[in-house]
Amino acid sequence: MLDVAHHLLAAGSTPDEWALPVLRSAAEQAEGAGRVEFLVRCLELALTASCDEQERTSLMRMLARTNWRRNPLTTALHIEPVRHSVTEGTADFRDAVTLARHALWYGERDLFGEAFAALACSLDVRNDRSRALVGLGYQWYFAPSSTEWLNPSKDQPLDVSPWTRIACTLARVWTHGPDEAVVGSAEQILRSCRLDDTSLEALATAVIALAAADKTQRAGWWCRQLIQEAERQEAPTWCALLTAVSAWVMLRRGEPRLAAERSHASLGMLDPAAWGTTVSLPLSVLILANTELGLFPAAVKALRHPVPEAMLGTAGGLQYLWARGRYHLATGRALAAVSDFTECQELTRPWGVEAHILAPWQADLDLANAQLGYPSSAPSRATGGTPLPTPVPASLPVAIPHPRLAEPRRAPYAETPEPEFTALGNGGGADDPADSTTVLSDAEQRVAHLAVRGKSNRQIAGLLFITVSTVEQHLTRVYRKLGVKGRSDLPPDLDMSTGSGGERSYGSRSAYHAEISTRSA
Repeated sequence: MLDVAHHLLAAGSTPDEWALPVLRSAAEQAEGAGRVEFLVRCLELALTASCDEQERTSLMRMLARTNWRRNPLTTALHIEPVRHSVTEGTADFRDAVTLARHALWYGERDLFGEAFAALACSLDVRNDRSRALVGLGYQWYFAPSSTEWLNPSKDQPLDVSPWTRIACTLARVWTHGPDEAVVGSAEQILRSCRLDDTSLEALATAVIALAAADKTQRAGWWCRQLIQEAERQEAPTWCALLTAVSAWVMLRRGEPRLAAERSHASLGMLDPAAWGTTVSLPLSVLILANTELGLFPAAVKALRHPVPEAMLGTAGGLQYLWARGRYHLATGRALAAVSDFTECQELTRPWGVEAHILAPWQADLDLANAQLGYPSSAPSRATGGTPLPTPVPASLPVAIPHPRLAEPRRAPYAETPEPEFTALGNGGGADDPADSTTVLSDAEQRVAHLAVRGKSNRQIAGLLFITVSTVEQHLTRVYRKLGVKGRSDLPPDLDMSTGSGGERSYGSRSAYHAEISTRSA
C-alpha cells in the first residue's frame, strides 16, 4: 500500500477512483508512524482528486489535524469543516481536540469553550487523558484560573480519574508554586505522556514546574528528550515551542547568553504569523536575556517583533509586559516601566492571584516609582488608592517562563544623567576617609526592600529570580555600606528615598545613623 502511494505521489496524479482509498490508507499509516511530510502529501493529492463532498470534508479535517505540526497557519485553511462539525454536534474526539488546539494557539477563549464541551461529551476511551491534558493546555495560555476545564462536571469529584487528579495537582504550579506534590505530578506527566498534539503544553508545563523548583538540570534533560522526539515526528511547531521552553530554563539557570541564542533560534523555526499568542514566550526570554546582558539594541529588535493583540490577554502576555517593563527600567525609562508594570497589575486583577506569581512586577514597580520620586507605598491607579500589596512568598514562582534574573543592567546611553549624590545629616569631611559615600544599587535596594518586609533569603530569591547566594551577597554589601549588623537594623522605608537612578545615597555611615536616630526620636 505504501509503495503504491509513493508511486502515485511521484506521478503527481491519481489515475482512477481506486487511488483515493490507497492514499487515505497510506496517510493513516503515516499518521501513526509520525511521518508528517508523507502524510500531508498523501492527503493533498487525495484532496485534488476527490469529487465527493463528504470525502473532501473528511480529508480537510484530517489535514487540519496534521498541518498544525508543520505550520499552524496552514491549519486555518482547513479549520472550517472542523469548526462546523463542533457547532453541529457531529464532531468526533479528534475534531474536538483539533479545534481546542487551534483556539488556544490563537487565544480564542470562547471557541475553546465550545471545543472543550464537545470533548467532554465524547465517549472515546482516551477522553479522561485528553480532557486532563487539554485542560492543562488551557492553564498554560490563560493561567491562573480555576480548574473548571479539568473537571467535566461540578457534580463529580476532582479525583474522578488519576489523569484528572494529576493534572489538577500540576496546575497548582500557577497558584501555589512548585511544592513537592506539584513536582511529583510534573514527573508523572513527563514519564507517562507521549508527545502529541494533545500533550504539548502539558509537557511544557511540567518542564516549567521542574525549573521553577530549581531542578533546572532535570528540566533541561527533559527538554532535550522532547525536542528529539519532536524532530523524529517531523513537527517544527513542537520543536519551536519546546526550544523556547528550553531557553526559559537556561535563563532560569542563570545563562542569559545561551537563553538568548535558543529563543532566537526558536523564533526562526516558524513564520512570525504562525506563532499565534505563543510568540510571547520566545520574545519575553529574548528581551529579558538581552536586557540582563546589557545588549539593549537586541532587546529593542525583539520588542519590535509583531505580536497579535490577543496575546496581551494571556499569561504569556503578562510575562511579555513584565519583560518590556524590565527593559524600560534598565534604560532609564521609568515612566514607561510604570505603565507596563501597572498593566501587569490590571491584567492579573480578574485572576484573583497575586501578580508576582506569574511575573515579579511589584518589586520593579516600586523601583520605577522610586526613580520617579514616588514612595513604593504611594497609591496607584490599579490599587484604587490603597497601598501596594505585600509580595507573596517566593515559593510561588512564575508561569509561562520566568527567568532567574539579576538586576537589569543600566544602559550606557540611558537618557537620564548619572545622579549627583548629596550628603544627608551631618556626614561629610569630618568622617573617617574609609567612610566613603554609601550608595545602594538597584539590586541591593530591591533585596533590602524585601528583607525589610520580612521576606526570607529564599523568598527574596524566588521573587527576584536570583540565587539565594546572590541575595546573601547583596545583603552583606548593604550591611557593610550602612554599617549595620543585620536586617533588623534596616529602616522600614529603605526603598523610598532614592536618587534619580533608583539608588539611595548617604554621605557616610554616620549620616545614615544620624537619620535613623532622628527617626527613632
